[in-house]
Amino acid sequence: MPMPDIAAAPTSVPAETFAQNLLNLADQLDTPADAPLAPAPETVPPEVEPTPAPETAVPPPTSQEVAENDSYEPPALDSQACLRTFAVLNPQCRREYLEQFRALRTRLCLEQRAWNQRGQALQVVSVLSPSVGDGRTFVAANLAAALAVSDAQVLLVDVNTAAPKLHESLGILPSPGLTEALQGPRGLTNQAWWTVLHRVPETNLFTMTIGAGGASQIDTVDLQKLPSLIEHWRQCFDWVVLDGPAFETTSDAEILSHIADASLLVLRPGHTPFAEAQRATTHMPAERILGVVMNPHRG
Repeated sequence: MPMPDIAAAPTSVPAETFAQNLLNLADQLDTPADAPLAPAPETVPPEVEPTPAPETAVPPPTSQEVAENDSYEPPALDSQACLRTFAVLNPQCRREYLEQFRALRTRLCLEQRAWNQRGQALQVVSVLSPSVGDGRTFVAANLAAALAVSDAQVLLVDVNTAAPKLHESLGILPSPGLTEALQGPRGLTNQAWWTVLHRVPETNLFTMTIGAGGASQIDTVDLQKLPSLIEHWRQCFDWVVLDGPAFETTSDAEILSHIADASLLVLRPGHTPFAEAQRATTHMPAERILGVVMNPHRG
């Protein structure tokens, strides 16, 4: 079974060099995976109960604003919808399937340690891809879940300004969400961002949908306010995972690659055009390209 492959990029390598390094992946891009990841079951058997809450589960995130409203509890999402969306939380998934994302989590945590030793922060990660259908939401959601079950406090945010999908996967309305949190002349001026969160039951994983009006209400100007909001998230979460758009659909993917501490580029074997993968890397800051994830699953 192929493992999601993170090909880490040196922090000083120019974008053109990194794009050239992707040539090593050409054969994989042209050949479908022998044993694709097993998708999460469409339905959860009635007898399967959600995983019990770990004793180390922590309360909702806190910051100066949250401390003043510590009685607020983000609404819980539907347990069965979560087991479908966050496949690694599903007890029916095969061990080999779980190991794919555990390996990805391990590589990410090791990179975080290395960055910290260099005095750099690695806390906010955007998940991007060259083209539509490469599986960004699938990778972002399950990476966030894998981080959360390791006792980290994690926020997963739908920033797919071209085609947001997280709310559909969870069977909830898209609003309130990121759009509302970005309202105000400087972002967050009159908004309590924690009131637009949802919590995955029995976990330390929180989610934020795209918000009212969907992608049509978030433009480049709004995304420029995102860094100020991210600074609040840094105080409350160990990891922030941004589920971003495809480069072929909007320039917002490039903006997110500059806003996040680092980015993962998702490629799907047999689907992602190699030319698109090369083009995407030329629009990303080379020092913030964390690596490439080869993902056989469509999502």
